[in-house]
Formats: sequence, C-alpha cells, structure tokens
Amino acid sequence: MHRAIRWSLPVAIVILAMAVPAQAATRSYTIYATDGWATMPDGNVMYVFGFNDTGIMGQVQLPAPMIWANVGDEVLIHFVNLGFKYRTDLTDPHTVHLHGIHSVPYHDGFPELSFAIPMGESFTYKFTAHAEGTFMYHCHVEAVEHVQMGMYGPVVIYGGAQMKIYGRNYTKEYIWLLSEFDSRWHKAMEPGAAELDVPEILQTSPPIGYAEWLRINYRPDYWMVNGMAFPDTLRTASDLPLLTRDPNDPSFVAGIQDQIFVANGLPAHNGLQRAAFVEAVPDQPVLVRIINMGFQSHPFHLHGQHYEIIGEDARPLPHLQTIGRKGGTERYEKFTINVGSGETYDAIVNFDSMNLCMSQAHVPDPEASPFPGETGPFYDPAGPYFYAAHCHDDNHVTNQGVYPGGMVAPVMVQRPVCTAPAP
Repeated sequence: MHRAIRWSLPVAIVILAMAVPAQAATRSYTIYATDGWATMPDGNVMYVFGFNDTGIMGQVQLPAPMIWANVGDEVLIHFVNLGFKYRTDLTDPHTVHLHGIHSVPYHDGFPELSFAIPMGESFTYKFTAHAEGTFMYHCHVEAVEHVQMGMYGPVVIYGGAQMKIYGRNYTKEYIWLLSEFDSRWHKAMEPGAAELDVPEILQTSPPIGYAEWLRINYRPDYWMVNGMAFPDTLRTASDLPLLTRDPNDPSFVAGIQDQIFVANGLPAHNGLQRAAFVEAVPDQPVLVRIINMGFQSHPFHLHGQHYEIIGEDARPLPHLQTIGRKGGTERYEKFTINVGSGETYDAIVNFDSMNLCMSQAHVPDPEASPFPGETGPFYDPAGPYFYAAHCHDDNHVTNQGVYPGGMVAPVMVQRPVCTAPAP
C-alpha cells in the first residue's frame, strides 16, 4: 500500500539547503575562436588555432583562458567564432566541449550529435555546476586537428569553501595542463605551406595526397606545461606573459602564452597561482590540479616528495569518502602519476620539514659540491631547495630532441629551519 510521506518543516528546510548550495550565482564568460602564433623556447614560432577572451581575430591564448564556478552556479559561456586571420581559405566551424561536465547533448559541444558554430556566428553554452573538481574544455570539431593545434583550456569547479577541495585544506593552488605539439603538423598548416611530400613508408594504402600532415604519423617534438616548454616554465607570474608577434607584422600580438589566466579578467578563486612554477613552504599543503590535453599519456613524476592523490576525473577517491565516518586517515600516495589523455588528477603536495631536515643532516657543512664547477644554476647553499616535476618518458623533456626542455614544472621549496639533533 502506498503511504504518503510527511516531512516536518525543519527537515524540509535541511533537504532544500542540501539540494541548493548557498550563494549560487550566475557566472558569465565570453570566449572567442581564431588562429595565431606561439613561440617555443628555442625560438621556433608555431602556427596555432586557439581561443581567447580578447575578441581580437588572429590572437590566440595558449592555453585558453580558465573558466571557474562554484557548485550550484549557473555558467554561461558566450562563444564567438571570429574566423581565421591567417588562413582565409579555411571556413572551420568550432565548438566548446565541456569535458567531464554533465550536460545535455545540446550544450555538449559534440557536433556529430548536436551542431557546430560557423565562422562569424555565436552561441551560448549553459550548464549548472554539479560537482567540484578539475575539468577541461576544448573544440570538438575535427578534434584530432583542432586540439593538436591548440584549442583547449582548464575548467575548475569549487565546492564553495575557500582554500578547500573535497573537504581538504590547502594554502596554494596550481594547475599543470599537459599537452604536446607535432611541429611538422603545425608547419603544414601554415598559410601558403606547400603540400607535403609524404614518404611512401609513411603513406596509407592506397596512398592519399595530403596538403596537411598525415595524422596517423603523429610524432610530437614539443611537450608543454600550461602552453610552455622548459625553460619557459620557469616564468613566474611577474615574468608573464610571453608574447608572440605576427611573423609579418611585429606590431601585432598574435599569441599570448600566459599560463593560467581567468577568462575576461574575472578574479581568481583564493589561492590560485598563474604559473606552472610551484613555490612551496615546508608543512604547508599545496594543491596541484593535473590535466592532460595531449594525445599521449604522461607519467608525471615529482622529485623530493610524494603526491597525495585525493581526486581523479573530478571525483574524490574512495578512501576520502571514509574519512569522518570511520575515523580513518587513509592516504593514497604516489611519486609518479600516469596521466592519460583526457584525464585529470587532484593532488596535495606537502614537503615535510622533518624529512628535509633528516636529509639535510647528511650534507657537509659548509654545503658545497664535491665537484668544483659542477653546481647547477639554482644551487645556493643558503637558499631554497629546487626540485622538478616532469614527464618520466624522458624523451618528453626535450625540445625537438634537445635536452633539457619539454614537459618540466619547476618546484621551489623554502629551506626549513633545522635544529641539530641531540647528542
């Protein structure tokens, strides 16, 4: 027999408060699609497609500007397809696919099941932020080409509380967005590029004439964190942005490599840092959000400390869901995270002063290299410690095969105050 359930007024109020997060807001962004240029550390200037929030045709931001919201917010992304300045022979439509966001196909940005936005047209994507975590967005029109050419950026949904993720505290927040470029592909897409002569061994069967690089022969030679390869990833917020000029017009900025920058100049959430260069203090937890927008998997290794992985693909790991209910303090720690294409990870990094001091006790006093002339450029006996986070497929820490370079995120840790052990 069906029984009607009667709720008391206090219970109804509690349920309503759980369903509708406090202070939900409408957050509105405007994102534009166009083409432009980007500079690699060795001076190679690459033709790219991309997004910007400047509204200027022929100017790309790499990576695309960040979009963020709190759980419960309504998010509006006004998307404008400006068209290409440098390849006027192309009429590419574009979309904004919100990777990992729960939405209906109409707002999913997958043209095969909805629609694409032609050049000169605009559309407003809408969604309600359903869960906190790390996401991404990218163009899903001919994604194999448009993603490789640079059309991607980060999306972050916060739980609402400042400086917390999945209930955990942190003091700073960094984003490491991983990607890679195949320079031959970009060269083949440049305005006026001659049709490539594809060697027979690299051709399809039967052979096909290509004006663009044969995609199945994908072989990237630049690997990046936040749109920059090492040593450009050493840039701090005060060193940004890296500007690329139009190869034929030095007065025009055709590319802005700004690492992590919130779209439309909106203020960032508390604690967000723009650079890939991590500046840490011992015993103070730092949140690192890792996003892989490349086509390859990247085993991203951290020196000097373990990651404590607390989330994967915008979901807290199961061990976190037991804390508070069982009184456990389970931790899942790794020093290398194999980040697959399209995956995200949320990790806490906390350099422990006790471990640092135990290791420091083994260093001679005065601190000096036993091999004169072999100290690195960041070696300072009285200064901070320098570490690296990098892809451990070590071919990916090169720029066109030249080491060091590529997918490296530098980490600077303030030196702890270490007391001498008791005799």
